[in-house]
Amino acid sequence: MKPRSLPGVVTAELPDGALVASLPDSGNAVILNQVGGAVLDLCDGVHTVDEITAFICEHTAGAEPAAVAADVVAMVDALAAAGLIEDACGSPSAG
Repeated sequence: MKPRSLPGVVTAELPDGALVASLPDSGNAVILNQVGGAVLDLCDGVHTVDEITAFICEHTAGAEPAAVAADVVAMVDALAAAGLIEDACGSPSAG
């Protein structure tokens, strides 16, 4: 699976450094930490979930790959449930 953001998804930084990602026409939104923002950025229809996991592992000191993989899958599932991403085939992502 190569998840990608739906057209129209916008992000905005909150004062505390968190991000809010939303699809204004639908009213769907999620609040993301820095890692969640990186996952969303990598949901570009090019990177697989495994590649996203590898990127996060490479850029997170002391990260355990199995834990990162579970977190990335959970984030992709949450983004899909919020209607903000789909897989590269155009259907809603399911993890």
